[in-house]
Parts: sequence; structure tokens; C-alpha cells
Amino acid sequence: MSRLHSYSESDVNFYYVDDNAKKANPQKVDTFDKLITHLKKAIQDRRHEELYLVRGILVWIAQSQSHSGREARYNTPLFYIQQLVERRISPAEVFKIFCGYAGIECEQVTGRAKAIRYRAGDSDSEYLKHHTWIAFKADGKWHLMHPQWSIQAFVGYEHGGEIEIEKDGREKIKVRTEKQGRPMFMVNDFWFCTAPEIFVTRCFPDDIKWQNPDGNVFVNTVNDFLALPDLRQGFYDMKLCLLIEEKSCVLHSKNGKCYVSVMTEKDGAKAIDFSYELAMEGTSGDDLKPKDMKQLVLHQICGKERNIIKFEIRLPVVGTYWFRLAVGLVHEPDKKRNCCEFKILCKEACKDCRRFPMCAGLGAYGYGPQAEEAGLVNSSQTDAKINMKPNKGKSKQTIATFKTENDPETDMSYAAQIIKSGSDEVDGDSIDIILEGTTEVVHDKKQGKLTVNANVPKDGEYALVVTAKDLKDKKNKKEKPVAGYLVTTHEDEDDKRTNAQIKQQERKVRCENHKVAKIEERNRLVDIIDSTRMEIDSLKVSGKRK
Repeated sequence: MSRLHSYSESDVNFYYVDDNAKKANPQKVDTFDKLITHLKKAIQDRRHEELYLVRGILVWIAQSQSHSGREARYNTPLFYIQQLVERRISPAEVFKIFCGYAGIECEQVTGRAKAIRYRAGDSDSEYLKHHTWIAFKADGKWHLMHPQWSIQAFVGYEHGGEIEIEKDGREKIKVRTEKQGRPMFMVNDFWFCTAPEIFVTRCFPDDIKWQNPDGNVFVNTVNDFLALPDLRQGFYDMKLCLLIEEKSCVLHSKNGKCYVSVMTEKDGAKAIDFSYELAMEGTSGDDLKPKDMKQLVLHQICGKERNIIKFEIRLPVVGTYWFRLAVGLVHEPDKKRNCCEFKILCKEACKDCRRFPMCAGLGAYGYGPQAEEAGLVNSSQTDAKINMKPNKGKSKQTIATFKTENDPETDMSYAAQIIKSGSDEVDGDSIDIILEGTTEVVHDKKQGKLTVNANVPKDGEYALVVTAKDLKDKKNKKEKPVAGYLVTTHEDEDDKRTNAQIKQQERKVRCENHKVAKIEERNRLVDIIDSTRMEIDSLKVSGKRK
């Protein structure tokens, strides 16, 4: 995974600079000289003096937006903040003015940007053009920053002309109209000194040299820029890698199915949580039958290191779809960020478009964090999807084994159940049915091993759900679902082909990451050497003055 920023992240710390900037009352630092003097007070590391100064300017502007209602004298810092909030001047213009007073070399850059109105697969439209951002030179190196995205965020915006079909396993069938959202003042560190190779995926300059003033050009044409996979801040924050064959924001379904897969760092599923949304182009959902739409996306956790997150998407009708992912930490479910978005073109509907069986509220199939919390480790089953032949008899085959605590006195109790893919209808809706007698769980406490055996009576798709119960917990007497697997009797050639492609892409990504790690280590060492030289030169100059 490439770096997030153009400065050395191991060598720079903004804590004291940010804290000092927040303490600068706009009414007291009422001239640029006073403001710059105040911001410089917190700068101890002279190697990065200019970088820290621009950072202080960013934080001060962001937090001062709330003071814009007060009267300010012309050509003062607060005057320009008022002009900014009233939209009389752009954020890029404000930053260029502030950088000028601070003695920082700064250029205003124009070009195309994939901003809030952008949707994956959009063509080159007017709303993509005429955006502005800045490039500034600090301590001998150029950095890119999108001022507006660094100090403001829009919340609540929604695209119009869509029908929301499914969100995290729940059927919606909701027609959307465009919602403008509202601005929120904040500092977004991601867009300050963003790494050029990331910045160019969202902002394509009219003058190509401003992609990366100190290095190589990454994207050659506007068409290349528009075709790039639509990867958002959450994707980079969580250090994800994309594992799809089509390196594009537009995917083409095959046989009415589409696959999107990402790779996390090792054991990523333990800490990272995804949510998804499937929407379709249109303004009316009258032709869509809710019973055919429920659970069209299979969310899976796969891989030996639990770091492959795969989504299998079944498309019931011909049309244009959008698939969106958000990502966050498991313990912060309400703080997810946009991760990625794909436009899916479906020219052939999925034949026999069965809905996936619900996974007992687990959210994802496979070995996830709930299983480990329940004392189940080292699952033998690395895939979330299991193929088996139907068997009407009593014999069962081993589906998965787990290691458990090697303690005969353990008070954890485990069970499993097979849930039939809903096909019966009650009041027009589908239901899930638990099939009795189809599972067997053997817990060898001395060996610390749990074996799950099962069979299915006929062809179809089923959910195998492993449950756990802490016998010491007297308050919660119910068994809790901790792991789920999709059991299918169907041989799916599309699935086999996709799994082979994922493995191939995974190998490529690992090789690329290894190369990137070497380059970043080299750059880190070069930065240390350059910084040391600058410090030595500074000491020499100081010594001569004395």
C-alpha cells in the first residue's frame, strides 16, 4: 500500500502545531503579522518549519470559520474568513493569500475534480471542470492540498435518479431524489499534503506537470482519469487493495453476476467493518418485486489471513447499477467513511436469481471477529462458500474445524444449524426455515477442538450458522451466532473463475506492496539524510553568526 502523504509520516508530528493554532483567537491575531508570529511559536523542528507553518494556517482557517459572523477590518485574516464563508472567495484563493503573507511559495492549480456530485462512471461533464486547489513548496519540496476538502465536509448529500435496492442485507426499494446536504467545518488531514499518486485519482490538473511537481506523471489523459476505479478516503485510510480484473470504475456483469473484492492487511476482518449498498438507475420501483430483491449481495470474509473481503452481486433485471462500500473500525460502527463505488452495466439478468439466505444477523459470511471473541480460532475453512452434495441420509460430512481453549473446565457451549434459503412465502414475503437434524457439533475439550458436521437434503443454497453460549452468563441464556458459511450444492463456474482471478490479483498486489515498501524505506532514509544535512548547515550558519 502506498503512502498517504507527501511528507515523511514517521518524521512529522502536527500535535503541538495544531493545538497552538486552535488557541489563536481571531479577535486577538487581527493582523497577518500577529497570526504568523503566533503560529510559529509552536514550531520546534526547524527542518520542517515551512510545512508546520502551512499546517498551522490550515487548522486556524478551519476553526475560524465559526467566527465569521463578527465584523472584521479589511485585509485582515478574519476578513478573508468572512469572505470565504460567504462564498465571495474560494478556499484556494484564501490559502494562497495566507501563504503569501507567510512567505510560502504557493501556486493555484485548476482542473477537473471528482467532488460530491461525481458518481462512478460519469462522463466528462461541466460540473467536473473548473475546480481549484493549491500546490505549495515547503522546505524545498512541493506538496498538494485541496483547501476546500481540507476544511469542510458535506454531510447528507444523496444522488437522485436512483432506486435503492439493498443495504447490508436489507431490502429497500426506495426511490431517491437528490439531496444537497449541508457543510460542516472541520480539519480533514487526508487532503493536506496528499500523496500525488492518490491526489490525482480525484483531481486532474489542466497543466499535467502539477500532478506531481517533483516527480513522475501518473495519469496521462482525461479519459484515463475518468476510467480510474472510484476509490474514496476510507479505502486509503484502511490501507486496502483492490482485487478486481477490470481496473475501472465501470464493471460489466457476466451471466447477471458481478464480483468486487478488496484485500486488507493481515487479520483485517478482525478490526475492519464494511457496509454496502446496491442501487439501480431509475425513478420508479413499480416493476421491482420486493420478494425477488432481498439479499442479492453475498458479503464474504475469505483467505487464510482473513484479509480478503469479497462481494458477489446478483442482478435480477437488465439495467445500470451502482455498488458502494463504506468502511470503518468494528468498534466504531457509526463512523464509517466512503470506501469505493462502482457502476455496473448489466446486459443480461441473472438466470434463476435466487436470493442468498440470511446469515443470522452476522453481516458477513465466513470466519469473522465474532467467532474469535467466542473462543473459536484457526478455522480450517478459509472460504465463506462451501460446496457439498445433497444427502438425504443421516451421514454428515465435516464442514469446518476450530481450535478452542484447551481447558476441560471451559464453560463455552457450541451448536450449529442449517437454514434453508427462503422459498416459502408468507404474506408475499420469503422466510428462512431451520432444518432440524442436519448438523452435529463435536467439542473435544481436552484436545481443544470443535468439529462441525452437516448435510443438506436436496439441491439448493443454505446458511450454516455456528452459535456459542457462555454458560457462566446467567443473563443471556440464548445462543449467539458467531460464524456463518454459505453451503451450496451448485457448481458455479463464474465463482471458480473469480476465485482464480482473485488469487492472481492477490499475488500481484503482494509483489507490488513489497516493491513499494522498499521504495518508501529508501525515501525515508533519503529524507533523514536531507534533514540531517539541513540541520548541519543551519548549525554552521548559527556558529558563524556567533
